[in-house]
Amino acid sequence: MLKNRRVVKLLDKRILKRGFKTGKPRVFIAAHIPRIGYERLKQVCDISAWDSDEPLPRATFIQSVSQVEGIYCIINNKVDKELLNAAPNLKVVSTMSVGYDHIDVPECTKRGVRIGYTPGVLSETTADLVITLLLATARRIPEKLSDRLWH
Repeated sequence: MLKNRRVVKLLDKRILKRGFKTGKPRVFIAAHIPRIGYERLKQVCDISAWDSDEPLPRATFIQSVSQVEGIYCIINNKVDKELLNAAPNLKVVSTMSVGYDHIDVPECTKRGVRIGYTPGVLSETTADLVITLLLATARRIPEKLSDRLWH
């Protein structure tokens, strides 16, 4: 299942008809994403993507957004005034992250660019980890494992 459901929901065909020109909107994917997410976006968008595990160079990012209506990025991809100036057709920026510190929100708001992110996506996982650590500590599991492994 696609973890970043908000992006797909934001790029739903009904929203696209209201916010974009006719035809499929052009979206630049600025990071390697799970295949299922790529395939879902491909159904409703014309996609260009940075398909590497290496970080996207800033100059390449700026060059890649000149004709797009949407950007799908991660926290390493800074969306600031310089990038927004290079993307005159931009309508939406969506990030595969809990936070949005890498996005210039006031500048996007001023230009009417919508922002999508994934708040709360890690809340349940974090809670699970905390409970696991509490139980492990209460039962002294690390000490017991250490005795078995090293003696």
